[in-house]
Amino acid sequence: MPDEKVLQVAILIWGCAFCAIAALCIFLSSNYDREKRRYLILMESFASLLLLMDAMAHIFSGYPGVPGSVMVRISSFLVFLLSDVVLLCFHIYVCVYLFSKRERRTLKRVKAGYVIAAAEVAFVVISQFTHWYYYIDGDNCYHRAPLYIMSILLSAAGLLIDLTLLLQYKKRVSRKLLFSMLSCIVLPAVAAAVQAFWYGISLIEFSVGISMIIMFIVTMTELNQEMYELISREGKIKERLEIATILNKCIAELISGEDEDAAISNLLRIISGYFDGDRSYIVQIDEKRNVCTNTYEYAMNGVTAEKDNLQEVPMEMLDIWMDSFRKNGLYYIPDIEEEQGQPYYETLKMQDITRLLAVPLNSDGKIIGFLGGR
Repeated sequence: MPDEKVLQVAILIWGCAFCAIAALCIFLSSNYDREKRRYLILMESFASLLLLMDAMAHIFSGYPGVPGSVMVRISSFLVFLLSDVVLLCFHIYVCVYLFSKRERRTLKRVKAGYVIAAAEVAFVVISQFTHWYYYIDGDNCYHRAPLYIMSILLSAAGLLIDLTLLLQYKKRVSRKLLFSMLSCIVLPAVAAAVQAFWYGISLIEFSVGISMIIMFIVTMTELNQEMYELISREGKIKERLEIATILNKCIAELISGEDEDAAISNLLRIISGYFDGDRSYIVQIDEKRNVCTNTYEYAMNGVTAEKDNLQEVPMEMLDIWMDSFRKNGLYYIPDIEEEQGQPYYETLKMQDITRLLAVPLNSDGKIIGFLGGR
């Protein structure tokens, strides 16, 4: 077998295997629209068979005897037939993405795509008896017939319809998906234009294989993105529900009828529990004296209370905190050791604080204190 033929067969079989694996992966991906999934699986599966049959046609071309004659005829017929079937699946896949079922029943170009596909299949079948497209000689070698160009033109007409649909309704699909669909039109069209005048290498089949690879990669990327967005939305909804529950508990404590100090202490306990902290507190700012004082505190059992050690703390120590409150709405210390050199470092270190989160308390647009926790 010549080296060129070996290379072609190897590429075709590799493409066949990839498309088969892609079809299996899509089949196993249950988190995908059922109708889109069905036609994408069919498209990848038929593309796999197309590449396999083209490889078989090359392998048995010129093979002597009845086995060679039968295999060349079967594989050549299936190459033409499966090419049209892949284009039909692609047409349906594009229409499923772009249109509702009602739109697909009424749009003339959608129907025209089906008519062209049916005509393509019919002509392929008729060609087996009339040799319009090709014929097999006595040495079991494939040769083009005078009307071969008609198979190219019919396919081009179907692709042109899909191209006009995609360009007109491109806003209904993502850019990545639009790119992958256009590749399924442009690559085979260019390959067909070249192969209409020169053949010997399976350019159309190669282009179909490449298009299916692009389609699979983009589809998996889109699917992963959809899954990520779905999980993110679920996470945000869960977080909002948790916050709403905490706020309800806080409101319930504040209107429980208990004295103010006990209600605020319970509120701090609830907040500490939500953030999995062991100590939380409220600090009030006295602007006239330029100091801040720890007025309320909650500490878990076994955690030392620090309220008495945080009375009349000079505001100069917290200039960075105040700037952050105004710019970011909070001040967060992920690691106390990163704060070495700051005026508040020793005070926090003495309290065995390793990390800290503080948010400002506002009244009439002014910061009157802050809520902190560790």
